[in-house]
Amino acid sequence: MNAKKRKLYSRLVIIAIVLVILIPLFIFAGSILWFPPKNLGMSYEKTEIEAVKNSLGIEIIRNGSNDDTLVWEFSDYEHKEVEITSNEFTALINEIKPDDFYLEDMQVKVVDNIVRLSAKANLDNLNDNILADARKMSPIPLPSKVNFYTESAFSIKDKVIAVKPYEVSIGMLNITSEIDKDLAETEVAGYIKKYFDKVPNMEVNDLYIVDGNFHINAYIPTKAIGNPK
Repeated sequence: MNAKKRKLYSRLVIIAIVLVILIPLFIFAGSILWFPPKNLGMSYEKTEIEAVKNSLGIEIIRNGSNDDTLVWEFSDYEHKEVEITSNEFTALINEIKPDDFYLEDMQVKVVDNIVRLSAKANLDNLNDNILADARKMSPIPLPSKVNFYTESAFSIKDKVIAVKPYEVSIGMLNITSEIDKDLAETEVAGYIKKYFDKVPNMEVNDLYIVDGNFHINAYIPTKAIGNPK
């Protein structure tokens, strides 16, 4: 092999090595930053949002533009006991989540009584105790939003929230073994209660899974009006 061909061959080998290194890094970074959250097949239509609102007998009115931060007023409280599907639950939590909630684009699916949740996590809104280990482990600085996936047992009984995480991932990075599960259970339960408490007088008595659906027993406002701050 002459010098010119040897030089070209060397360059091709270097390029190949660089690609072998960069492609996995690109896929890893993309799984956290650019690609959408893991698809659980829980897409929903506007009709499903309306169906679950009708099932609960609630009315939600959003005034202003999509970019506005809203101040909510709640009224017309009633006791409700209903059962809704994973699709309806996905539609409901995306529709009623507070503006400062730490998850976006949520999908919820029940498999063998385990709740699978895929979402975009807004770390700026999240208590750092829950994902502090993810920040330490990541080979790149974590941005304000990352793809998030978890599998956990979740229920509410007599107003007590119980969360037991079995798997937690940031993009392709599984951080389950790095998380203090006792701390995660306490933090997540406390975080959910914090948002429940934002709705005056609301009481979620029970929430549990029946044949893959969510059974909800709660005292809730049936009318919510959001006005620009």
